[in-house]
Amino acid sequence: MNKRNKKHNSLTVWCRIAYIFPILSVAVGILLLNIYPMLGFRWPLIAILVIINALLLLGLVLAKLKHMKKTQILLIVLSCLFGIGVCACDYLYFQTIHTMSTISTGKGDIVSSSLFVRSDADFEDLDSLVGHQIAVQKESSITMYEMLIDGIEEAGYSSNQFTLASYPDYLSAYEEFIEGKTDAIMLDGQSVAMLKDLHPDFDSQTKVIKTFTRIIDLKDVKDIDLSEEPFTILINGVDIRSGDLSEASNADVIMLATFNPKTMKLSLNSIPRDTYLPVTCRGFSDKITHSGSGGVQCTIDSIEQAFNIDIDYYVKVNFFAVIDLVDALGGIEVDVPFTFYEQDAYGNKNSIYIEEGRQTLNGAEALALSRHRKTLPNGDIDRGLNQQLVIQAILKKAASGSGVLNVDKLLKVVGDNIQTNIPTSQMYNLFEVLTKLGSSSKYGDLSALNIQMHTIQGDGSAFVPNYTSLELYFYMPHQSSIENTRRDIRRILGEEAYPLPSNRFAFIANLPYDDLDDETKAYLNPENATDDATLDDDKEVIMPDFTGDNYRTIKNWCAKVDAELPEGYYVSCEFNAYNDEWLNDDSVFVQSSIQAGTILSKQTLTYGPNPIQFTLENPQQDDDLGF
Repeated sequence: MNKRNKKHNSLTVWCRIAYIFPILSVAVGILLLNIYPMLGFRWPLIAILVIINALLLLGLVLAKLKHMKKTQILLIVLSCLFGIGVCACDYLYFQTIHTMSTISTGKGDIVSSSLFVRSDADFEDLDSLVGHQIAVQKESSITMYEMLIDGIEEAGYSSNQFTLASYPDYLSAYEEFIEGKTDAIMLDGQSVAMLKDLHPDFDSQTKVIKTFTRIIDLKDVKDIDLSEEPFTILINGVDIRSGDLSEASNADVIMLATFNPKTMKLSLNSIPRDTYLPVTCRGFSDKITHSGSGGVQCTIDSIEQAFNIDIDYYVKVNFFAVIDLVDALGGIEVDVPFTFYEQDAYGNKNSIYIEEGRQTLNGAEALALSRHRKTLPNGDIDRGLNQQLVIQAILKKAASGSGVLNVDKLLKVVGDNIQTNIPTSQMYNLFEVLTKLGSSSKYGDLSALNIQMHTIQGDGSAFVPNYTSLELYFYMPHQSSIENTRRDIRRILGEEAYPLPSNRFAFIANLPYDDLDDETKAYLNPENATDDATLDDDKEVIMPDFTGDNYRTIKNWCAKVDAELPEGYYVSCEFNAYNDEWLNDDSVFVQSSIQAGTILSKQTLTYGPNPIQFTLENPQQDDDLGF
């Protein structure tokens, strides 16, 4: 066979590959997109893939028929590259599906408690402890007590073979245990952590002879179409550096996310970790973070009971993985509200310094912002707001497509550090909504999503709770704030109607004092007026009557007016609720309380001598101002 025939045969083989390979890759892609429909734009995407593939194939056929070898070779290369690209996307899509199935679990948290004896005691196992005393907290730790009884029976013993000495709290129980008045003590992870803080020699004084574990079953998952129906998710952020994410642990982040896919409203309500609420699995009120030691279901039950709401799902996140997640996205842009120092992920104190202002944070800095609270004016309140800022920035960066180049890394971070009871099929529906949202928003961001962020309001208080003899710090929530949270969630869900009953809107228009003409200055300063510098006393600046307009409309009006004013002049709008309720975009202005504008100095920003009074009138419709 001569060289010409060899080249011809080789070209024929590559032509066949160029025909078959893209068709197969596109077919696999279409199959995946239809079996696992989680892209809101999948039909346009399928159409684009089919059209590109058809054009390449048609070009190859025409080039072959017309013996245009150079064109044919070019199209073969393009067709193969197209097939490789589609294959890569198919792989990433499959990996995403696999990750979703990995993080979705219907299993409950693993709760563990251990039986401790003194380190110098002869007890080595449960058998050697028969007939001896065990200190328990029957009333203050229901789950732990039940675990001991069940564990004793599972080991083939009866609880009657042991003397169970009941104490009101683990601190008094431990003190008598160390003094030798009891032979053993039952403790869970949360009580051990507290005891180690109070007794640095805890590890040298004690040893474990038996550990009991149980899985706290979750309630049945609700059947909700997340692409159509509103829902509430508990975001439970833990700081686990090693071990199983399903192990029960105290939460650093407790947040309620309520989303309505029809209205595109998302409400984030942070609950400070020290908030004093009834903890159902412990049988008394405590810091809500301690509910995590009884499993995520205990946290859900406690919040549902305190706020009189329903939580449909939970998402448990290893907040320590924020570092990897943010770095995989290439950093996030956050307007940092305070300058502060914070320890790094390895406990090195004051090793991270972040200044106030808008900036791009890397993973370590984002975690530091999420964890810092010591120097913040409002402590846990401000930390909860910072955590919301980080979550919002992550959502925006992910929606912008910045993580596409690091999809593999992102999927690994998500798969290793997130656990949820959302069914995989519903995750597809939710992801479909979010992709529609990203494609319909300006600049590929989340501008089409209406995000509202709140933190439970309350006061810090130190007192001795009924389960210990020590004075501890608690965050006492205001009942009005709990009611506001419940109302906010119900409104997002569509269970309670807008508008708010009585909102006020305070409007302030500021003009640079130094830029005013002499005539206006004279009017504002009558004592400095000259004979030829006068202004009619009835001169007024007319503002619209906003009665009946909603918060969103008024905000838009302020923004448009501000943008149309000459350089150096600006309008400042301040929004307040009349009766401590939260303002939402659908809140309606029903009370005329537009206040006087105040003249400001452009250089000093000090108040001018007199206000300009505004009157409420209904001006003619002006499309440029949004009316």
